[in-house]
Amino acid sequence: MNLIPSLIIGFIVQLIFEQTTVAKLSYNQLEFSFCAAWDPNGTTIATSTLVGVKPTRIFVDNNSTLYVTSKNLNRTMVVPEGSNVATRNISTGLFHPSGIFVTSDGDIYIANGGITHRVEKWALNATSGVIAMNTTSECSSLFIDTNDTLYCAYDTEHKVVKMSLKNHTNTVVTAAGNGTNGSEPSLLSYPNGIFVDNKFNLYVADYGNDRIQYFYPNQLNGTSITGAGSITLSRPTDVLLDADGCMFIVDLDNHRILQYIFHVFRCIIGCSGTPGSGPNQLQYPFSFAFDSYGNLIVNDKDNNRIQKFFLITNSCVVSYNQPKFCAKAKWNPNATTFATNTIVGSQPHAVFVNTNNSVYSANLNNGIIFMWLYNSVNVTNVFVGNLSLMYSIFVTSNGDIYSSSDLYGSQVRKYSADTNAWSTRMHSSSSCYGLFVDVNNNLYCSMRDNNIVVRSQFNDNTSTSTTVAGKGTAAATPDALDYPLGIFVDVNFDLYVADCGNDRIQLFQLGIINGTTVAGNQSTIQTISLNCPAGIVLDAENYLFIVDQINARIVGSGPYGFRCLVGCTGISGAEADQLYWPLALSFDTYGNMFVSDINNNRIQKFIFLTNSCYTSMAVSFTTDITTTLYSAQSSQSTWKNSTGIGLYYNISDKACDYLQPCYHNGFCYNNNSNVNNFYCLCPYGFTGDQCQLDKRLCRLDTCWNNGTCSETSNTTYSCYCQPGWQDDRCKTKVNYCSNVTCYNHGVCRPLVLDYQCQCLAGSFSGRHCEIVASTTKIHRILSKSFVYIAIMAMITVVMLVIIMDILKYGFHIEPSIQDLDRAQRDKQTKKRMQRFRPRYRDTLVVRKIAFLFQK
Repeated sequence: MNLIPSLIIGFIVQLIFEQTTVAKLSYNQLEFSFCAAWDPNGTTIATSTLVGVKPTRIFVDNNSTLYVTSKNLNRTMVVPEGSNVATRNISTGLFHPSGIFVTSDGDIYIANGGITHRVEKWALNATSGVIAMNTTSECSSLFIDTNDTLYCAYDTEHKVVKMSLKNHTNTVVTAAGNGTNGSEPSLLSYPNGIFVDNKFNLYVADYGNDRIQYFYPNQLNGTSITGAGSITLSRPTDVLLDADGCMFIVDLDNHRILQYIFHVFRCIIGCSGTPGSGPNQLQYPFSFAFDSYGNLIVNDKDNNRIQKFFLITNSCVVSYNQPKFCAKAKWNPNATTFATNTIVGSQPHAVFVNTNNSVYSANLNNGIIFMWLYNSVNVTNVFVGNLSLMYSIFVTSNGDIYSSSDLYGSQVRKYSADTNAWSTRMHSSSSCYGLFVDVNNNLYCSMRDNNIVVRSQFNDNTSTSTTVAGKGTAAATPDALDYPLGIFVDVNFDLYVADCGNDRIQLFQLGIINGTTVAGNQSTIQTISLNCPAGIVLDAENYLFIVDQINARIVGSGPYGFRCLVGCTGISGAEADQLYWPLALSFDTYGNMFVSDINNNRIQKFIFLTNSCYTSMAVSFTTDITTTLYSAQSSQSTWKNSTGIGLYYNISDKACDYLQPCYHNGFCYNNNSNVNNFYCLCPYGFTGDQCQLDKRLCRLDTCWNNGTCSETSNTTYSCYCQPGWQDDRCKTKVNYCSNVTCYNHGVCRPLVLDYQCQCLAGSFSGRHCEIVASTTKIHRILSKSFVYIAIMAMITVVMLVIIMDILKYGFHIEPSIQDLDRAQRDKQTKKRMQRFRPRYRDTLVVRKIAFLFQK
């Protein structure tokens, strides 16, 4: 009795399993954070001895086994992880093999060249291949998607074709391009590497057009990715995506590997700008793949080698401290002197505290960098490396030290914690008065005398740098700087600059050339008056902490606006509560503040008063301020002594608190001199007294249907549409039936990110109604038989007419007339016989009677 329920349950479980089973990928598609970094120095895992001259394509399966095609050797090699010897050599019948793809079953698909182009399938341990697809030209690249569709890039025919490996019809259809060389959205020019994601979007390295084209399923118009900012593509030859859809590209003619993230390119391998055979160089790389550990395997074609670049980190770790402070946080106004001129010399500019609370500072006079471990009053370590005039230092999470130096011309020197050696990291045209290394290990330098901030890619060891703020001449316009000093880059790669000569703090968002004044002179709202801001730091909630140099103080922002934190006497001096031309600021993990007090020749430490936050109130409220209820940790007497309003004096009388007037996450600052008693500091793109006006190019309604908007300049933008939508604002739904053929009178119905062919019930089935039912086949055969019989009858009649005409006009014989005459003669004869027969009978009767009478 329990058998049937068990079978039903088993069937349901099996059905659910089948519906939820995800196709296993044969290649490695890992999830990388935007802080992922690879060792810039590669390790050679295969040379020309193994892979021949100029190896063609590579593939790495999820066992980290390497597959290499070699046109030079007319073979394909299979090399297990950690080995430099091929365990399988496929060469039988191969001539100039190019594209390669390996399935999760171990089947190897190879694009075979020669006179007869084809794609061959080599089963695991097979000694010969079988034809999987006949092609009209060489497949420069192959790919098999999760639906078992084989894609082939015809580079010389300027298109990509595909064929299903399931239905065995061997029907090859066009997936992208039409065979014409061109740069229109529907055209390709010498396509090379291809990739298909799990939504069946096709990505093509459009070699001749210097772009990546991606096509939605069954759409022949592609969307272009060409580059942004200072990085553009030149002859891309391969493309792949990680698990989050982040794109990686082989940039052939620039001899590098790029990552495309947040609609911005960054170089990750081969970033020196010079081709070569060094461990950090590439020379015309052609294809690449990830192994199962996230290491990058690159076919360094013209160096006749395969390089492995190890994944160093896949997490976002900062080396500096960003404490979270309460709104009323306070510091002891009387500092303790952490280091004097006996150690740090005269006018110490730099101070840095890492997440281990180790303190670093530099002596400008003797070129030494000092380090104090946490709680140590004595110097723990010194770093000497041909340094001079170290105006700024930065220490990374792995212990590497970056320092500006003017000993042999302006440059940035790097101390490697791994090798204990110094090297030149970047040459600069003037001294760097501010240094910063972001979470992607890109190096920033503020050149005070050049009025710019430059950035160098994290693994670029040359003088190559890009200007990211300022235009080289001192000015107060949004795109200019005047005497920039301290800098800070947050995890979103937004750059904050202490613009000393303009008495302001400028914010430059990633890819935007015009800065926004967030504090000081020329701010759209009244924030705080600054006089040569020299340092800038952000806390955990992105509130600003500014070294206000000439005013000899440290100021900070918070939920109630800006306020002075330390050095608030208004007078420069050498007392414990005074500063004299402070320059740099750094927090330890406890919130203590370290300041370089350069004209007092000392490093000062201001202790964070933790009890300053204990009197804060926990507030719960309703939407009606008149019925607001409060619960507080302090007593009623404390409320009465406060400056609040209300029955218990527990409602803040600050306009920003009870009005909350600033829209769109604008910062509110209380100011009683204003008619509204507040000012709103608006985020980028918002204006108005309360930030109520949205002037951004990229608004919520710019790109429809969850499309992503990216500002490409101050006046232009691009929409990156979600799958299923297209056009410049993602308003048009993709018609997935536009290029679909449903056979046997099937009707295509568009679905969400897909389509369906509705077939005639009972007669046809399959993805495109291409499978014919057995009964329909029989009906077709019978129908054809009747048709054949009718045709033969018609042919017989026609032939008979033709023969009769030949006899009539060729031989003057008319069979039809002669037959008619003969029929008439026969008829007349019969009539005469009928007349004769009665008389004859009568005569016989008479004779017979006469005969009887005679007897």
